[in-house]
Amino acid sequence: MLENDANLNLDYFEQKFTLQKQVGLTFRDFDLLLKGESWVSVADSMHEFKGFLTASEALSDKAVGGAEEFLADNFGTEAAALARSAALEPLLTDGRIELKFTSEEDIGRPKVRLSNPLKRTGDSLKDVGKKFLEGLLNR
Repeated sequence: MLENDANLNLDYFEQKFTLQKQVGLTFRDFDLLLKGESWVSVADSMHEFKGFLTASEALSDKAVGGAEEFLADNFGTEAAALARSAALEPLLTDGRIELKFTSEEDIGRPKVRLSNPLKRTGDSLKDVGKKFLEGLLNR
């Protein structure tokens, strides 16, 4: 359920609603920011939404903590720390998981793509893979 009222600046043309400027929507466990130019067609239910989904601090802490615990239990604390650095930290903004997304096609059956690039690649990912393998072999 939406936590706060939201004002939308929409254009309607040829059975299509288009956001004229970005809008932020706040829910209990996440915030959703839709960029301007996102649209939905009332004629055929097609849409294109671009924006960001940001998990609440509590949900982010729970997800990151659970991932770290799983990795530490299965691969060791060093591998968990490397995995956090290489794979989790690029998804965090001010301690909250933030996912950049695009949603397209039929709004009832959307095709959603995430577009968060990993900020650290190369040696960091090699180290994570190496530690995972070491963790598996040393069990």
